Amino acid sequence: MVHGTMIVFGSGSTVIVTQGNRTEPPPVDILWPRSIQPVIPLLCVVSGVAPSQVRVFWVIDGEEDSGLIQSLWTKDSDEIVESTQNQVLVLADEWERGVVCTCVVEFDGKNTSKSVQNEESRDVCTVLLYGAFAAGAGLTIIVAISIAVVLHRGK
Repeated sequence: MVHGTMIVFGSGSTVIVTQGNRTEPPPVDILWPRSIQPVIPLLCVVSGVAPSQVRVFWVIDGEEDSGLIQSLWTKDSDEIVESTQNQVLVLADEWERGVVCTCVVEFDGKNTSKSVQNEESRDVCTVLLYGAFAAGAGLTIIVAISIAVVLHRGK
């Protein structure tokens, strides 16, 4: 409520003071524990913006999840910076399966996203992929040599 040159705020009021019109998307980071637990907490931190300025949600294995949104205040040198954090819980079996977990940030009409997945699961997939490729290449060489031997004996 404004009275002349003085502004009076009620007990439920929130004032957000920003530095000009921010046009670039805010930085996004995802934090998670490196050890496997029954439930894996994923935390998406969107720096420098209040929850009222952005929409933050998760896409887990193709399904949208609103997560739990909170405001976070940090002191950065001489100023206090408000950030938005969104936490979601992923079951350990999903995490171990290597599902892709994406934090989506809508800011100023534009989307920014960052994804994570269990790195051990990705390593296993890579090993299986290269193993299958090597086995296929080896089988192709054996078949080629066998055909060459059969053709050579036929002469």
